Amino acid sequence: MPALEWVQCQECGRRHRWRVELANTSVACGCGAKVEMPDLEAFKAAQGRDPDATSAGSTTSLIVTDEPERVQEGNLQAYHGRGAGLWGMSTLATFVFWFGLALAGFFFAVHALIVQAIWSFVGTALFGPVPFFKTWQWYKRWLRGRPLSVAIDEELNRGAR
Repeated sequence: MPALEWVQCQECGRRHRWRVELANTSVACGCGAKVEMPDLEAFKAAQGRDPDATSAGSTTSLIVTDEPERVQEGNLQAYHGRGAGLWGMSTLATFVFWFGLALAGFFFAVHALIVQAIWSFVGTALFGPVPFFKTWQWYKRWLRGRPLSVAIDEELNRGAR
């Protein structure tokens, strides 16, 4: 399978894929600069990895490949231009964005732990004993000093009368 060939913009570093129908033409880059596409001979020379055809003085020196195990030093150009990050942001802005999200996630996790601890304490301290105490009060009021068996028997037989 042949390597994918790219031509890199000199202004921003964005890579554009070379195709036969784009040979000897200029392509408008997203940054507004014109990127000159090399001719078919330069492309064939780059496919054959002819080192003389990709010398630094020619326009074909912009051709880079996506074949890391066969790329010689200097042929693969790193892309550090505008639009390298998320939604066209710079690399620093993308880092700040993800760092902000990580910080927010950490804040929410700590906040949830604190809130859960407070509500667990409040729930145990207030909502545990209070209903138990109120239930005991109503139980005693229902008994009205009667033994439990008598109170149950009277309650069951109340509908029979």
